[in-house]
Amino acid sequence: IRRAQAIDSDKYGNPEFLAFIRLKQAFIKGLPGYENLDRYLQLLHAGIQAKSTFISLERIEFKFCSSKQSEFYDYIETLFQSNIEQAEFRAKAEEKFLDIYPYLRTAEGKTVLQQYHESLDRLAKHQFAFRLLRSFKRKKLKNYSIFNTIAKIISTLSRSDIHNLSVLNTEVISHYETFQQLGAILGMPDQFCNPKTFGRMLQYIALEEKYKNAYPKFQELVVLLQEWQQHFLVIKNIRQEYASKIYKPEKAFKTAVLGVDIYQKYQPYLSSTRNLREALSPPSSFADKKYLLAL
Repeated sequence: IRRAQAIDSDKYGNPEFLAFIRLKQAFIKGLPGYENLDRYLQLLHAGIQAKSTFISLERIEFKFCSSKQSEFYDYIETLFQSNIEQAEFRAKAEEKFLDIYPYLRTAEGKTVLQQYHESLDRLAKHQFAFRLLRSFKRKKLKNYSIFNTIAKIISTLSRSDIHNLSVLNTEVISHYETFQQLGAILGMPDQFCNPKTFGRMLQYIALEEKYKNAYPKFQELVVLLQEWQQHFLVIKNIRQEYASKIYKPEKAFKTAVLGVDIYQKYQPYLSSTRNLREALSPPSSFADKKYLLAL
């Protein structure tokens, strides 16, 4: 529990961070209003994370169009017309690149195609970025920079905006053509393509960016508390088994248990939401209370 206490921070208890955790759970669990949205959220997140790589592809495709370069672009589009797996895609793209590369006439042409292939391979390593690229190619969409546009919209949001869904909905409406294109790229059904849904997604991405460093530590904290919970459930059973008055308790049974307060603080975010405050509190007397071993 001392490790958990060392990780614990006031930031994990602030309302905004806890609102972010609740929002994350709403998407993952598909709570009312968030049903079946998690996969689209992950695609959007992948697009924003890889926006520079997508923009690099867009720039190269637009600016460098020699016959051999175009042949490579067309081949990539052909690969995406099938349900090719990531590993096979990367292997075939590598093979085609090595086949075309020697036939490029200029050093610049070779450098550019190599940059394009490397950017392509970086995207293909990531499950959701790969799906996004496949969506672009299958639908013959060219606006890769849309993720940069969405990122800029999010960056303009103030702290109060992030928590006000009506403001977020208005923001979506003012850029609605962009969000319609986004819905098509993400493969979202028509019933999901509305300001309310996109507003919730913007809210999540904005909060996730803000807490991108804090959340992994919070995950570590939750894992430690889950392990702590398991050990103390064992102790609870021991208390029940040796609750009879015929047993003479040791002084250690009176020792206050470390970790109860921190556990209660984050209990709603553990896999089990069972309230253990009563079970884990030190007994007030040994005449009619169950006994707790101290660690």
